[in-house]
Parts: sequence; C-alpha cells; structure tokens
Amino acid sequence: MVSSSSPPRESPEDNLPQSKTSLFAAFGHAIRGVRKLVVGERNARVHAALTVGVIALSALLRISLTQWCLIALACCLVWIAEAANTALERLADAVHPERHPLIGEAKDIAAGGVLIAAGIAIAIGLLVFVPELLDLIAKNESSPA
Repeated sequence: MVSSSSPPRESPEDNLPQSKTSLFAAFGHAIRGVRKLVVGERNARVHAALTVGVIALSALLRISLTQWCLIALACCLVWIAEAANTALERLADAVHPERHPLIGEAKDIAAGGVLIAAGIAIAIGLLVFVPELLDLIAKNESSPA
C-alpha cells in the first residue's frame, strides 16, 4: 500500500533553483503569448507589417539615435496596447461568454486604448519622417541631374 504522505516524484526542473525555474517558465509563457498574439490576431499581423515597414524606412532614412528611440517607443506602445486589449477580450469571453453591457464597454475601452496608442504612434512617425523625407526631396531637387 502506498502512503499518501510520500513525496511527489521529482521532475528535472525540481533540481533547478526555484528562481531559475520560474524565470525560464515566465519567458516560455511570454514567448507563447507573443506567438498567439501574432498568429491569432489579424490586427497584430497588421501591426507586425507596419512595424517592419517603419523599421525599414528608419534605416533607409538613417534617422538619428533619438529618432530611433522615439520610433521604438511608439511601436512598443502600440504592441503593448494591442496585447492588453487581446488579453482582456479573451479573458472576458472566457469568464462571461454571453453578451453583457459592462463587458462590451470594457472591450470598447480597451480597443480605444489601442486607437489612442496608434494615433500617438502615427503622430510620432509624422514628426520623425516628414522632415526627413522633405530634406531628402530637397537634396534631390538641388543636386544637378
């Protein structure tokens, strides 16, 4: 007869210090979450395409380090807002699958947050790219053909 007080079997992770096990697990969960976000959400795929385009344009225009920082922060702001919105939507659907006015309002507010983040990102993009593009056009017009 097996005693119910016998210790559970050890797994390979049990031999690692608790902090390392938790850290490895946390990174694994985070990477899985990003994958689910990009694969499962159309808007995230749009953000991914726009992020790649913005990075390419930034490299092409050889923007300054400060401008790179602004662009990176703007992109991250949108990604964080989209991830939070998606997480809230999925959690709300799991907890209360039927329509509920307060859950609908919460989803609308979260989507509004993404809209605000995207608007700020567009404004930053315009502030960074328009002067750079105008300078490039002016240099091309003033150079001899």
